[in-house]
Amino acid sequence: MFDVRYSSRSKRFPENVRFMFLFMLLVVLISSVSAAYAETNLTTYTSTPTAQINESVTFYAHYTNNSIPIVYPVCTITFDDLSAEMQKQEGADNYTFTRTFSSAGNKGCEITCNHSEYAGMSVAEYVMIYPVFTTYSYVSDLPNADRARLVLPEELEYKGAFRLPKTPDQDSRWGYGGKALTYYPGGDPEGVDDNYPGSLFGSGHVYHNLVSEVAIPVPAAISETGEISDLNIAETLQPFADITGGIKDQLHEQFDVNDFGGLAYLPAQGSQTTDKLYWNFFQYYNVANNDYPSHGYSELNLSDPKAEGAWHISPYEDPNYSAKRTTNYMFDVPRNWGDAHLDGAYLLTGRGDGCGSAGNSHGPPLYSFAPYLKEATPPPNASINSTILLMYPPSGDYFPDWSPCDVWEGGVWLASENKSKSAVLIIGRKGLGQSHYGGPRPGDCGGSKGYHCDPYETQFLFYDTDELAEVARGEREYYNITPYAVFRPKEHFLPSCSGSVGGAAFDRERGLLYVVQQNQENPVVHVYDIASGEAVCGDLNHDGDVTSADVLIALMIAVGSHEYVDTADLNCDGHVTALDARLLLHYLVDPDGCPLNCGWGNGE
Repeated sequence: MFDVRYSSRSKRFPENVRFMFLFMLLVVLISSVSAAYAETNLTTYTSTPTAQINESVTFYAHYTNNSIPIVYPVCTITFDDLSAEMQKQEGADNYTFTRTFSSAGNKGCEITCNHSEYAGMSVAEYVMIYPVFTTYSYVSDLPNADRARLVLPEELEYKGAFRLPKTPDQDSRWGYGGKALTYYPGGDPEGVDDNYPGSLFGSGHVYHNLVSEVAIPVPAAISETGEISDLNIAETLQPFADITGGIKDQLHEQFDVNDFGGLAYLPAQGSQTTDKLYWNFFQYYNVANNDYPSHGYSELNLSDPKAEGAWHISPYEDPNYSAKRTTNYMFDVPRNWGDAHLDGAYLLTGRGDGCGSAGNSHGPPLYSFAPYLKEATPPPNASINSTILLMYPPSGDYFPDWSPCDVWEGGVWLASENKSKSAVLIIGRKGLGQSHYGGPRPGDCGGSKGYHCDPYETQFLFYDTDELAEVARGEREYYNITPYAVFRPKEHFLPSCSGSVGGAAFDRERGLLYVVQQNQENPVVHVYDIASGEAVCGDLNHDGDVTSADVLIALMIAVGSHEYVDTADLNCDGHVTALDARLLLHYLVDPDGCPLNCGWGNGE
């Protein structure tokens, strides 16, 4: 007989074996659950990446496990303005939601799908919404009298474009340049007679801030594919050089000023004996609200500029005249208008840029200045008197649909060829969507941190010169002016998500407008012709005929009791006097014997 005994310990698994069993069981369970979750996937997409306002967009969600559609999930979609449950697509395994948008922007949403047996998942989806495109629009209907005296957007006749030259042997290049531009009527005197006389001075690459002069070739149409190789190329007349003679480097060292602003040509004024190129520089990201001298002038000989400056526009430390608002585009006004309204100041300048937007004008401003009115050339750092013609204080909502992404880069005083119509044109990039600060969202144009207001478009803003005159006379507040019309050159410009545009220049004698499209390393200059309109010579009240009322208007202008009207200067002497009224009266008495000759010169 054997006496077999079992201890209580012998009836159980050894502790190490038991632990190993439990561990392996846990690994199997975790692995099976993880495998199920790892194969869970949510794919989203939209019916279109872009759409117009009030156009339907469908959002899709495809929720699967091991590539097999999950049955009866709960999928929701959340926008800034609404949240809803997505519905199963009939005949498919997708869940969908369809909606329209009433405003432009990069519209984002979060799509989330859940199921009790599978991992819940969320994906962000975006669609770019554009406004319905129109080439031009009016803020309100213009009366016939206003249409007769204002340049209208539909009167811009597109002539084509030309390329700026490659300059491998120079100290700069046109690539990523063209921010500043001005027309010089005396340029290229030996050039061919191609109906595009004169020359253009412009700024080069933003890292160099140098200036070059080029002749103006005949513009040509850009192909439908956007190919620009067939466009004529401008010829270099003066290579890139530092127009400031080293002043820009001093501004950089003292004030961290590093961007070329604007250029403006002006014939010799006051005690000057030579024509000048006026320029300015600015600090791009000026969140500290630094104030600094910014403007100066130089000779037209780029190799020996004899630069003077830099000066500040009106008093330092006055926020209304901060360099954040005065330093970018520049252009000249007709001499008789400057004499009548600005005491002989013929230059306007301003900056409408949202970067470092605290303290900026919320819209494109205009400041007059005239350093040549001083008895002697102002010393460096001097303040130059100025009149504010246009400015939008950041404390108010004065400019329509202002966006911190708006950048206004160019300006000109437009006039029809016979000088019967005028407008101030401000050119730039407009943000159309709601502003977003931070990194770029999917679909955004541009990859850096900052404000994003996609989508963007290039716009030409038309301002009424009579309203600017009212401001100069103290009859209107400078923030109480808005553009009367907007022109959108999308049909003429190369495709660009950024809407970026450079400087602008105007040949007032021929009514030719030049606008730079920066286009990275291959900038082009677009050319427009301003229609002369159908104004009646001597018709000062724009009623379509010459009557005794026009004679009375001329007399009132002569004695200063009526606003200045360019077309009343019938003898082209730069002033409106009783002689002009007399010419009108003679015409009324004997139209055939005393015809009116409305040449009006060029406003010089």
